[in-house]
Amino acid sequence: MRSEFDVDSIRSAISALTELHEFELLGDHLRDIGVSVEAVWEHFQWNVVGDGKLLDPPTEQQALARSILFRESMEKTASHPFGPALFGLYVWGVAHRAWKLSYEFVRMVDGLKEFQMCWAEVRPTVPEASSVRACDAVDALTRLLVEEISVEDALCCGDVDRHFDAVQIAHLRVGELGDRLRGLTDEEDPLHSGLLKAWYASRVYYRAVESALVATRAALNGDASALPGAIAELEAAEAAPLTYVQKSELGGHRSCLGRMLESVEREWLKLDHVKVVYLFPFGCSGIEAEAAVKKLGSQAVPPRLGGIRATAVRRVLELCDVWAGADFHKRRFEGASIQLPPVRLSHPGGTAVDELKAEIRLSILGNHYLRLETHHYGLDPHTAMFTLFRAAPEHGTMAVTCGEDGRSWGGLHDFAVDLQSEVAALLGEGVESRSGRYHVLATVYGASAVPGPNAAVANPRRLISGAQFREAFGAQALLHTVPNGVESIADWTRFTVPTDTVLATVRKAGNLVVGTANSTILVPFGMPTFGVGTYETVAEFVGTLDGLCSVWADRLARRHREVTALVNGINGTLDANEIAEYASRLRREQVSLHDFASEYRAVQSLIHSPSFMASPADTEALSELLLLSGVERSEKDIAEKLGQLLNDRLEVHIDALAAEFREHVDRERERRARRSRSLIEALLAAMAAMGFAGVVQVLQGQGLPAVWTWILLGLTVTAAATCSVAVYRWSNPGGSEPD
Repeated sequence: MRSEFDVDSIRSAISALTELHEFELLGDHLRDIGVSVEAVWEHFQWNVVGDGKLLDPPTEQQALARSILFRESMEKTASHPFGPALFGLYVWGVAHRAWKLSYEFVRMVDGLKEFQMCWAEVRPTVPEASSVRACDAVDALTRLLVEEISVEDALCCGDVDRHFDAVQIAHLRVGELGDRLRGLTDEEDPLHSGLLKAWYASRVYYRAVESALVATRAALNGDASALPGAIAELEAAEAAPLTYVQKSELGGHRSCLGRMLESVEREWLKLDHVKVVYLFPFGCSGIEAEAAVKKLGSQAVPPRLGGIRATAVRRVLELCDVWAGADFHKRRFEGASIQLPPVRLSHPGGTAVDELKAEIRLSILGNHYLRLETHHYGLDPHTAMFTLFRAAPEHGTMAVTCGEDGRSWGGLHDFAVDLQSEVAALLGEGVESRSGRYHVLATVYGASAVPGPNAAVANPRRLISGAQFREAFGAQALLHTVPNGVESIADWTRFTVPTDTVLATVRKAGNLVVGTANSTILVPFGMPTFGVGTYETVAEFVGTLDGLCSVWADRLARRHREVTALVNGINGTLDANEIAEYASRLRREQVSLHDFASEYRAVQSLIHSPSFMASPADTEALSELLLLSGVERSEKDIAEKLGQLLNDRLEVHIDALAAEFREHVDRERERRARRSRSLIEALLAAMAAMGFAGVVQVLQGQGLPAVWTWILLGLTVTAAATCSVAVYRWSNPGGSEPD
């Protein structure tokens, strides 16, 4: 074990600041002095599992364990020259790598702040001034990383002003790092040179990003004159000695700004009025769908979901009558709903963003969902894209509130998942929610084309057809699949307008319906609202089916685990009764799976049935939306897994158990038959021997003394027993019963 870090070790470790793949070098040094580097690493990973589920954000127990671990690690490194600084560099490096893998920022930021608190506590006890100065500089580096994560969080919100403010704060942290570096002496030169590279790269990087944001904000407000200069500054920054990660990010910004500049002379899309509906589907395991609807409908007063008091319970869904069709069980798309207070969305600083109408719908088919509705007016493409993106779990932090209890969530997705769990708890003990993929439904009631980005014109050109809508620059921001993350400033500019997701069943000239895996966009120019409602209700239904698929998949996975455990319990030591019991349990499991298959196929058949909807034309639109949404692929996957479980696994093992049971029965029957034959033969031998008793009687008649009579009688009985045993053993070689 090393007693201290030598200069060469420090120099090698510091190289990790620019080459993150070499960061394991720091772990090697820290491990030598007793730091549990693997445990430190794990506390930053988004996919840590506990109690069978992902734990992000960390639980209170995990946070306490992290606090203890970091303090113990800091104490172990405090007595070594530059020890706290290298521990801080390791924490920074682990957080930096985790940052590149996930949009879940809580673990990263909390871990960095934990190190900062530990250093503040340990700092007065560190004897070497050089170690204090070095760790102060690393502390500044970790504070910069916290703000860098905040910059990306702001990028994922799409608010350019918030993004610009976050970059300004990051600039301040870069300056603080520079101040700490000026305090280092030649003694800390290895540390100084590595941190100096990081400081210089961050300064160049954020200056270029700031320039890009200023130009983007101006362009979105109608002035594109700053775009060429910002693009040139991004190009110059890419040529500087930055990390390859920083260069790639600047390249993404440059590409988007270039796309914006190329399109300045084109007509840009402006959404005069758009309705957005966020759908968060889920299913419930542990209760049948119809029972869930009945239980909700039986609520005497509006229930509480967590801290939210519902405003009303409705025993029927507010649906268009296109759902008049039903199957032979008289089932159709219907159910009950819980009306909620308005959901308010704001930036963490308190700036209001939106207010949404909210309700939870439970369906007798099992496609339950949280429904949030809002209307917007005068949106540019940038704002429109991020309005749709708010449903995604990768969206940046937003404060979501509902009701008056004061509780806040970090985004609409977190709010939805929590509310789904509360609904499951309301439905009864043992009921669990299973979330499906979110879906966004946007209906464009009016749109215009303006000459350039956000141009202020008195009479913009009103768009009257779907073809005109698609031709305007910015249509791709809506018609493209809602992304699973944001890569660059205004990266919607590089989206393409899809052609393969346009519905062919639209029956009115000029209308446009685009369906993707997580969105449906309706552009019904020239249609009255009641006509638009048909498409909206069909699209909404399709967007909620993933919750039903999720609970089907969950139930199937549970069955698979149960069958696997049952099959694994079968071994060669079982007797006939145990084999019969296992076979019986497998048959019951098979019957249960067949019941599940029947239920699954009944609902699936209803959804795809021509009688599900009142109009054949609406049925055709439903079929096409189902295809574009990917629901049919999910159904096919479930059907294949169900078929494999029914036909392969259970049938094979039931047949094997039945054959083994028959073998046991045959062996037992043969054993009993042999034993019966042996007993009969022994009895016959005894009877033959007892025939000697007649001789005794004759002798008795001859007047033999009584004593001889008894002696002869004893010899007769002994002879009979000996014959019986001899015959029995001859019938059973080896002297034991057969198996």
